[in-house]
Amino acid sequence: MINKIIVYDDNDFELGEYFETSYQDITDNVSLLDYVSTNSVDGMTCNIEHISGLLAAFNQSPSVFVGISHGNENEMVMNNCGAYVNATNAHNFINSLVFSATCRSAKKLGPVLLANGCNSFIGFIDDALATYDEFYHLYTACENYCIKEFLNTEKSLQTSYDEMMDYFDNQINTLFEGDGDEVLVGMELQSNKDCLVLLGNQSALTKSYYNI
Repeated sequence: MINKIIVYDDNDFELGEYFETSYQDITDNVSLLDYVSTNSVDGMTCNIEHISGLLAAFNQSPSVFVGISHGNENEMVMNNCGAYVNATNAHNFINSLVFSATCRSAKKLGPVLLANGCNSFIGFIDDALATYDEFYHLYTACENYCIKEFLNTEKSLQTSYDEMMDYFDNQINTLFEGDGDEVLVGMELQSNKDCLVLLGNQSALTKSYYNI
């Protein structure tokens, strides 16, 4: 069984709809996988103590963590409770794969988690852009591609990440053939692609490692 935690800020005034769209995209894709056990944490129930407790219960066994919210260089942040992942609970991420769909978290937070035993970290080194709400499904399909492909196949994390980059390129090229907002969305997706990085030296692992 793969232990997975997914945290999403559906209460955020500005981007709550986007975060919930991203959460639903992953959940709908993974919900039929009988080897994945998911703890979902929404904006009302999230706090750093709760997240730390869920992770500690895994007793350092391999796990997958997904954060969908605002963020900065040092932390993942929830509108209702403030930081829920930062240096103070980094020790709880031993043997974990972390996908952080939060702004700038790959810049400093990712390396901090890796230094504390996290296997791999996927996240943005700069601001992630999602300005056009009618294209929310496309933004999320691109940035969630890697984690969904990883959980659904026997591909390594590195292969899943590389295929995500190709998926970004295909969507961007299609958008650039359009006009108006489509071109602008394509430019934002190009920026997001350039900022979305894979960190850590365990990218050759497949989901089998996390299936305990």
